[in-house]
Amino acid sequence: MGLCCYLGCLESLVFAVGFVFLLRWTYFLFNTIYRIYFGTQVTTERYGKDSWAVVTGSTDGIGKGLALELASRGFNLVLISRTIEKLNAVAIEAQEAAKKAGKSIHTRVIAFDFSDDTSVQAYQGIKDKIKDLDISILVNNVGYTHQVDRSTKIFFDETTVNCYPIVLLTQQVVSLMTGRKGKKSLIINFSSQAALSPTPGFSSYSATKVFDWYFSNAIAHELRRNDVDVLSVLPGMVATPLTGRKVADIKEVVITPKQCADGVLGNATSGMTHGGAAHEVTAYFSRILVDLIPINLFYRMADSIGKQLQQQFVKLQKADKQKQK
Repeated sequence: MGLCCYLGCLESLVFAVGFVFLLRWTYFLFNTIYRIYFGTQVTTERYGKDSWAVVTGSTDGIGKGLALELASRGFNLVLISRTIEKLNAVAIEAQEAAKKAGKSIHTRVIAFDFSDDTSVQAYQGIKDKIKDLDISILVNNVGYTHQVDRSTKIFFDETTVNCYPIVLLTQQVVSLMTGRKGKKSLIINFSSQAALSPTPGFSSYSATKVFDWYFSNAIAHELRRNDVDVLSVLPGMVATPLTGRKVADIKEVVITPKQCADGVLGNATSGMTHGGAAHEVTAYFSRILVDLIPINLFYRMADSIGKQLQQQFVKLQKADKQKQK
C-alpha cells in the first residue's frame, strides 16, 4: 500500500513537472511565431517624422545593415564608429538607400572609439553633438570579440566595448528622449544567443552579453512610463567581420545583416527578438535542448562547438591573409 502511494505521488510529480515544461515550451513557441509573423514595424509614423536614429558600430555588419534599413524607412541618421572614412561612405550609402525608397534624409557622423574613450566626459561629448536633434531611436550595436586571441587585452576590450556604451550612451540619450513630449522612442540593445546559457570557450563574451540582456530587461520597465520601447536583440551567427562567417558556411543558420535588420525592425514592441526567422527557430530549439539535457553534457557540447568555431575562424583568417598577398 505504501509503495503504491509512493509510486502514485511520484507519477503525479513527474506529470506536474512535465506539464510545467510543456507550458514553458508552448509559451516560447507562441512568442517565436509572434515575432516572426506579427511584430510591430519600426516606422516614422510610430516614432516621429523627420526624427533621428543613432546607430553605433554602423560601418560594418549588423550596424550598417540597420542604418541602411532605417534610412530606407525615412529616419535621419547619426552614425557612430571609429573610422571617419568608413562613416562618410556609409552616410552616402544611407542617403542612396533612402532615395531608392522615395525618401530624403540627413546624416551626421561621429568618429568615436568605444574601446578607448571610456570617460563620462567622452559620452557627454557625444550627447553635446546630438542634443539639437529629435532623437527617436538609439541602436546600441557596437560590440567586440576575438575568436582566437584570448589575451588580457582582448578580455578588457570585450568588457569595455560590450558593457560601457550600452549603459553610458543610453543614459545620455534617454535624457533627450524623455523630453519628446507625446512622442514614442525606441532603444535597441544588442546582446547575443550566447547569453542564453554559459558558453565555454567564449566565457567573457557570453557574460558581457548576459549583462546587456539583463540591463535591457530592467530599463524596459523603468522607461515604459516615458513612452520608450526597449528591444533586446539576441542574434545567432550573422555574416559579419566580427563573426568571420559567410552565409554559404551554414545557410540554414548564418543570416545576412539585411535579414537581421529586417527581423529587428519588425519587432519594435516585442521586448526581445533573435533577429530573423532562422535565428528565432534555432533559439527556440536551443532553449528546449537546455531544458532536456544535463547541464554538464550541454557544457561539453558547447565547448566542442566553440573549439570548432575557433578552428574555422583561424582558417578564415589565414585565407584572408593569403588573398591580401
